[in-house]
Formats: sequence, structure tokens, C-alpha cells
Amino acid sequence: GSAGTITFGGQAFFQSFFINWLGLNAINIFDSVFCLCLCVFLIIEWTIEKKIIKFGSLIATLLILIHPQFVNVSSVYSAVLFMATIIILSIEIFRDQSSENSNYFKFFLGISLCLASLFVLKTTYGLFSFIFYILFLSFYLLFCGFNKNLLKFIILIPLLSLIIAVPWTIFSIKKYLTKVEPLNSLQGLS
Repeated sequence: GSAGTITFGGQAFFQSFFINWLGLNAINIFDSVFCLCLCVFLIIEWTIEKKIIKFGSLIATLLILIHPQFVNVSSVYSAVLFMATIIILSIEIFRDQSSENSNYFKFFLGISLCLASLFVLKTTYGLFSFIFYILFLSFYLLFCGFNKNLLKFIILIPLLSLIIAVPWTIFSIKKYLTKVEPLNSLQGLS
């Protein structure tokens, strides 16, 4: 769900933009319309850049057709959007790994923002973040060897992700605990 024991309310935060504007009937618009469209545009844009438009069109079509659209307030396409963005930004780091490029910081910041966003959407997405980080480091070491850019990645990605996620997490835990404590005291009475 949007708020509960495995989420820090990130999905509810994003949904609130559409609910405030269109009402409660629009609770699923952020995930099933906005994020789905961004996923499709991200796939199409990336495949146009790589000159594999037919493949991208097929993937985008399958993304739309495979998952039926129904009211589900959980983060489905928003998680897919953040994961796809992380993967594409990481591919860009691999592609440009030979140069000492100052643009790496924008890739690191983008990846960190997406990793932190995944965690505040639903804590179970933290598993994707952890596995992706380990796999990326492994593949980078295997194919590119240890260099200054990898050292920056090792230090900056977790640091920036924590800087972004920790304030949200602390705020959400405080809100969650103030709502759970009265329920626990009521259960003790019965």
C-alpha cells in the first residue's frame, strides 16, 4: 500500500499531486498513467539514441499490454521507472568510462536519487538497490578494472543515496511510530 509497515510514504507523496488536483478518483494516475508513460518515453528515447527503434517499440508495447491497468495504489510503474533510469544511467557510465569526465557527478546524483526514491517507495525495493549496486561494482571491475571513477562510484552513490533517503526515513518513522503506539496500547487493553 501507499502507507504501512513496508513503505515510508513515498508513493503516497507522489499520488498526492494528482489527488489534490483531480480528487481521490485519481489515486492511481501517478503510477498507472504518469509513470507508465514516462517508462514508455524513456524506452523509446533510449532506443532511438541506440538506433534500435523497432526493438524499443516492441518493448514499450509489451510493457503496456502485459500488465493490465487496474486500481492498485502500490508502486508498480514508478518502481519500474526508477529501476530503468538507474540501469540506463549506469550504462552511460560504462559507455563513457574511458574518459575523465566531470559529467559523472550528474550520473551519480541521478542514480542516487533513484535508489533513494526506490527505498522510500517501498522498503523491499531496497533489495533491488543492494543487488544492483553489488552487480554493477562486479561488472565494472571485471570489464573496466579499478580506477578513479569506480572509487568515486563506491563512495558517492551510497553517500548521496543516504543523504537523500535518511531525512525522509526519519520523518516517516516518527509519523509511523506516533500512529502505531496508540494502537499498541489499545491492543493491550483487550
